[in-house]
Amino acid sequence: MRFRGYADSLDFQETRKSKIVIASFFCIIAAYLLGSIPFAYLAGRWAKGIDLRTVGSGNLGFTNAWRTLGPKWSLPVLLFDVLKGAVAVWLAQGLRPDNELLAILCGLIAIMGHNWTIYLGFRGGGKGVAATAGVFLALTPISFLLALLVFLSTLYLTRIMSVSSILLAISLVFAQLGLRIIQSTHAPSDAVFYVSILVASIIVIRHRSNIRRLWNGTETKFVIKKEEENKSLWK
Repeated sequence: MRFRGYADSLDFQETRKSKIVIASFFCIIAAYLLGSIPFAYLAGRWAKGIDLRTVGSGNLGFTNAWRTLGPKWSLPVLLFDVLKGAVAVWLAQGLRPDNELLAILCGLIAIMGHNWTIYLGFRGGGKGVAATAGVFLALTPISFLLALLVFLSTLYLTRIMSVSSILLAISLVFAQLGLRIIQSTHAPSDAVFYVSILVASIIVIRHRSNIRRLWNGTETKFVIKKEEENKSLWK
């Protein structure tokens, strides 16, 4: 009887481990499918029947949506792109609160989905900035808020979205480094820190065309028109 009870216990543990592995796998798949939703593409189709990949910068992100569709459509695009990154992490945290690596992996996979979306044949995604913001909002909120402050300050001073976005990604790394140096209770783990370096590198690489234009002095500034000059954007 004692041996049988021990065997039943082992079977239960193995079954539980199998269920956890399967659930984790589906969580990763869900993170990619969620991150892949091309909200900018959908907004372009719904608002004007256009493919944003063929107009403006051709990028499926907030800036091109703003310039092409206006704030009425681009602001929801920004919100949902941020949320899909955050939700991917929150799903993993809800499933496995004790497994930070799963949350990090799901966040990274969501960013990959944003950049290379399966719904559009892995072509013409965004540059990953908004999704990255959502991921690190969920993983390390203090670091995100510090990086957001740098982003907003840079955008206010330069009016150049690409510079602001690149500095947001880099600031995420240095904000975490600073928290680690002062041994803050909000300091992220080694895994989160190293992934932030990887993601920042991806964002810089995805902005290489912007960097060339910055070097040549031809990068377009981000302009918020006066309300009376911009009413048509809200129609």
